[in-house]
Amino acid sequence: MSPENSSTNITGLEPIYDKLLADVVKYSNLGHIIVQGDFNAYTNTKPDFVAFDNSCTSNQDDLQYISDQHIQRNNLDTKLVNNSGKCLLNLCKESNLRILNGRTIGDLHGFIMPQNTPQYQLDPIPNKFIWTPEAINLYTLNSNSIESKNKFEQFLKSTFKDSESPVNSFNTILYENALKSAKLVKKVPVRNKNQNRLKRRPWYSESCRELGVTVKNYAKLVNKHPYNSEYRHKFYSFRSRLRRLCKYEENKYKKDIFSELYTYDLTHLSSEITIEEIVTDIRLIKNGKSTSADMISNEMLKNAIPILVKPLHKLFNSIFESGQFPRIWNESLLVLLHTKGDKFDPGK
Repeated sequence: MSPENSSTNITGLEPIYDKLLADVVKYSNLGHIIVQGDFNAYTNTKPDFVAFDNSCTSNQDDLQYISDQHIQRNNLDTKLVNNSGKCLLNLCKESNLRILNGRTIGDLHGFIMPQNTPQYQLDPIPNKFIWTPEAINLYTLNSNSIESKNKFEQFLKSTFKDSESPVNSFNTILYENALKSAKLVKKVPVRNKNQNRLKRRPWYSESCRELGVTVKNYAKLVNKHPYNSEYRHKFYSFRSRLRRLCKYEENKYKKDIFSELYTYDLTHLSSEITIEEIVTDIRLIKNGKSTSADMISNEMLKNAIPILVKPLHKLFNSIFESGQFPRIWNESLLVLLHTKGDKFDPGK
């Protein structure tokens, strides 16, 4: 039930409680009932029954009258009774209902149930390096400098007992070289609705798009001419065809992916990672991709292959031998995109 001062509460509380009372009287004749929900009602310690009802003399001649009985209720509601609370107490008195809060197992103490606002803590988006041609050349020079080579030599001579230490050491060397070479800027998320829509439905073919346009056109005709049976029949017919086509394209897309996955020979995964594999895979990665919290970008790997190949070979095989995936590689970044309304409301 909406609060009494809510913009959605147009008719007021009394008509709502009158309708509720009529339903209670109706269904009480059929058996035992329970009324459950959020009434936004503060009742304080006021009784939900007629106090001293059995001492009244006016009803002694009525043999069918049943006096209200006092039932102890634990109540920790210290707020003043509001209008919804008054209506709820009157409803209980008129229909012989009782408030269960503070009287039943599970809520014997009558604790109030406030809605606490959860506390959110958002981490800033990691900064981004701008990789211009000049920055790439400078990064290559810095990676091949004597200082950088000494760091990589020290890395190759080191012995690591876990998977976290080599990753942190390797990332530090790359980050320091990038910091000397490229410009570090604050990254701002950019939202592309069309691109996100295509990513959500990669199976949505040109046939689906054409049929979808036809369905939208007939939907407009039906809205404009709601009593035209021909337009309505065409709309439902094309919509059914679109649903069947989308289901077919989606199943075909998933089937092709599964077929492609199961054709690979994965026996090489149980052997040591080779330098040739590392060089081949580095050349296949693309530029301009977002980084994780470690800020190690693809450009930092692709533009320093000669100097990085041996440290990477040691890094990957150290992780492979430890059998533990580095914690930092398991971290992901969730970027909140503002849609509308209050920017400080996490729900928006």
